[in-house]
Amino acid sequence: SSGAGVKVLIATGIYPPDIGGPAIYSFFLKAELLKLGCEVKIITFGREDYADFKNNIISVSRKNNILARYFNFFRQVLRLADWADIIYTLDLLSACLPAVLAAARKGKKVVFRTGGDFLWEKACQSNWTELPLAAYYEAKKNLWEKILLSLCRWLLKRINLIIFSTEFQAKIYRKYYKLPEAKIKLVPNALPEMETVSPSADYRQSIIFAGRLIKLKNLERLIKGFSKVKDDKCQLIIFGQGPERENLVKLIGKLNLNKRVEIKENIQHQELVSFISGCKFFVLPSLTEISPNLGLECLSLRKPIILTQ
Repeated sequence: SSGAGVKVLIATGIYPPDIGGPAIYSFFLKAELLKLGCEVKIITFGREDYADFKNNIISVSRKNNILARYFNFFRQVLRLADWADIIYTLDLLSACLPAVLAAARKGKKVVFRTGGDFLWEKACQSNWTELPLAAYYEAKKNLWEKILLSLCRWLLKRINLIIFSTEFQAKIYRKYYKLPEAKIKLVPNALPEMETVSPSADYRQSIIFAGRLIKLKNLERLIKGFSKVKDDKCQLIIFGQGPERENLVKLIGKLNLNKRVEIKENIQHQELVSFISGCKFFVLPSLTEISPNLGLECLSLRKPIILTQ
């Protein structure tokens, strides 16, 4: 249906050139909303040079401490809320918390589209759990987890519509966050129509991973598993940034894999697609993935992909 004149502010924790599901999703969401006649602005966390005011992209620096970052994000959303009809957010805390607070001040509606899961991701990164998503919610929680669970429930109550890409995750939220059915909308991720790209020959003998370098991505096990591959010509190429980078670099050195495993910085999406098209296969070893965009892109590229069930 036509969205002519509707003004949408997309609040996301990451946006290209960062790699990750919310970045890819928000990039294409903006393009599709513009086709419908909507007006769109993006607010995201990133380096200062990520800002692109001509294309309505506002970037809040990640350099400050967490409270300063959240306050700066809130201040920007508060300013932009006067312009927006709807605030569309793509994570449950870093972008959603300041967005919900600003929306409440300005009387604006908030749509939250789930991708990952804040509480479970926080638990993985804090070494509170190594369980997959569904099993984690069934397990006992420590005090901090209970506090964060309460915060998430508080936020979800103040969101007008929650969009899930899978019934799998919606079922978890119904049970543990007590969501009313009227707030839930199921919109599966589409199998993207990928433009034809020339496969790069740079990584023809390589296995590729791309994404945030965080614990739930299970990259330590991936590297340890790759160490058992005896083909010296085969390489593991990891594209991404994140808090686990230093630990992964140390592990690669410890296993004497410096010549066969390489961690590279984020690259433009089109270049990544070219590398994936030309590699042996793509691997996404996360403890749990919820309809991952890169996985769907691999299917469209007819590129083999290994991921957890």
